[in-house]
Amino acid sequence: MKKWAGILLALCLTALLTLGLCEPVDMGGNKVTITGPNSCSIAGVTYKGDGDTGLVFTGQGISISIKDGVKNVSFTLQDAHLEAAEGAAISIPAGCKATLILAGENTAVSGESWAGVSVVKKAQLTITSQQNQDGTWAGSLTTTGGYNAPGIGGQRKLHTGDIIINGGRIIATGKEYAAGIGTEGANGTPSGTLVINDGDITAYGGFDSAGIGGGWNSALLEITINGGTITANGGESGAGIGTGWGQDGLDITINGGRINAQGGGWGAGIGSSNTAKDAGRITITGGQISAYAGNDAAGIGGGWSSAGGTITITGGTLYASGGINATGIGSGSDGGNGGTIQVQGGSVTAVGGTNGAGIGGGHTASGAKLVVSGGSISAGGGQDAAAIGGGLNGDGGKTEISGGTVEAIGGENGSGIGGGNGGNGGQLVVTGGTVTARAGKNASAIGGGKGGAGGRVKLSEGSVEAISQTEGIPAIGGTGNGGRLQLSGGSLTLTGSEPQYNAELQQTGGEIKSAQEDNAVNNAASAEATVTLTSLQGEEQAAVTGEILSEDETQKLLLISCEEDGYFLTLTGEEYTALQEQGYTALGLVSGDEVLLLTRETLTEAFEEKDSITIALLPAGEDTGTFTPTNGVDRVAYACSGEEDLALWMLFTTKDVPEYLWAE
Repeated sequence: MKKWAGILLALCLTALLTLGLCEPVDMGGNKVTITGPNSCSIAGVTYKGDGDTGLVFTGQGISISIKDGVKNVSFTLQDAHLEAAEGAAISIPAGCKATLILAGENTAVSGESWAGVSVVKKAQLTITSQQNQDGTWAGSLTTTGGYNAPGIGGQRKLHTGDIIINGGRIIATGKEYAAGIGTEGANGTPSGTLVINDGDITAYGGFDSAGIGGGWNSALLEITINGGTITANGGESGAGIGTGWGQDGLDITINGGRINAQGGGWGAGIGSSNTAKDAGRITITGGQISAYAGNDAAGIGGGWSSAGGTITITGGTLYASGGINATGIGSGSDGGNGGTIQVQGGSVTAVGGTNGAGIGGGHTASGAKLVVSGGSISAGGGQDAAAIGGGLNGDGGKTEISGGTVEAIGGENGSGIGGGNGGNGGQLVVTGGTVTARAGKNASAIGGGKGGAGGRVKLSEGSVEAISQTEGIPAIGGTGNGGRLQLSGGSLTLTGSEPQYNAELQQTGGEIKSAQEDNAVNNAASAEATVTLTSLQGEEQAAVTGEILSEDETQKLLLISCEEDGYFLTLTGEEYTALQEQGYTALGLVSGDEVLLLTRETLTEAFEEKDSITIALLPAGEDTGTFTPTNGVDRVAYACSGEEDLALWMLFTTKDVPEYLWAE
């Protein structure tokens, strides 16, 4: 009898300590250890999950860890809040493949030197969530790493594993020297991969670290983005998406999604941070992408003192803005050349900061090897830089165009395609497509920047238009030696004063046409059109700019036709700096007594009704729906390099700029 009583008591204890998990288990402020695919231990009590739903945790807890040797496990956080004073809030060990399902609002905060969600080398974590009927995500996770640790990613000395995000609302913050999502600081050898298929993701990198990618002197092996809505903010010296300080670029592939990437100081929007060899390999096949750089870094490409790497674009819609001294797409300031850039499709808008080309080289850097076979490109150079080619004192590089549409507008003293201020023309080969190159003041449209010699231009097929705006400066050529112009086919239209070219002409075919400028304004707006940039504060209004395409030395604005119904506006650095000092950081379109957002519709309607428009600069935060540079996606295509900007560029191309770049 005693024997049977003992057995019965043991069975009772086992039943009490092994609970079926039909409902979420409250962690009760304890540590959780997952001991098997469907079991866990909390404060000495063993729980078993439902066979279909697995383990579900809710309430307050310290940490969730997985026992070594567990190979596969799936668990759910449902309104769970983890805070670990020591160690990681959630840790996935080497050899384990784990799936984390998000339901409700969840948080994970780790202690010093530990990731919020730790995924070490040879571990794999998949994060997912169900979607509500309205398309929003049913689950969220806000996670913060400790010092030198990412929000989601690796552990120092244990490196980083593989991370897959299939859904959920995620906010991940890395502390000093660590990425928001990616690697910890100082791991040296790159490790781990990141794949984002869907989700609403915001990532903040710590000092010297990327928003998504690498921490200080560390990097992931690969980043692949197939979808989702992603905002990535690099810390000081970190890329938005890419590497942290001191680490060479990695492989980044973007196939889809809506992406807004902002580099920190000296970090690219997408690419490398400062002192990297180059930006690595960046491949873009789709998606809607806005990339903004910190000072001295490219929108897409190299950080400070970094070359452009290898960039391939076959689809998608891109807007890339370089910081001061750097390119929209290409190299950072004082680095190597612009790298190798191939555009085979998609729509690309690239704007350089002061001294940086739209596509090509940053300050003192030569242009990229740019190969264009399809798609459309709109490029604008910063002051003293080419639209496509060299930055300040940089030569033009080599540009090959066999298809697509290319529009290049040089900054003051910079060519449309060729050299920046003081730079020579490089080489342009056109075998197809449609090319329009407009010089900045004091430079040739195709060839040398101010004071630079011409390069080599070859046209065998396609259409090329070269437009010079300065008396005595040829549309094709340069100062002194005009270079060489070889024409065997296609159509070349030259616009500007005599001489229209000073390059050595070798013509065996094709045709050369001469056109007059007509004040550089298309029929979409009157040749007499004037833009007034006005500061508004309360009821005070004061004009601060000159006329469109003025030839005098006080010129501060350009308004020229980009397309039949598009306009390009630039404000010089000195004026913008003065406006910033007065606190004006937002823009609007003045219409009578109202200030409207600069949308596709308001801009088009304004030019249908009148020959002039007024652009208002407003203090940020006015009740007029205004916008600022940091708002990024879902705003007008507006690029600004940071608080110490010296130049402001806006591109209004009402035909080609995608909907998501226009304010709603």
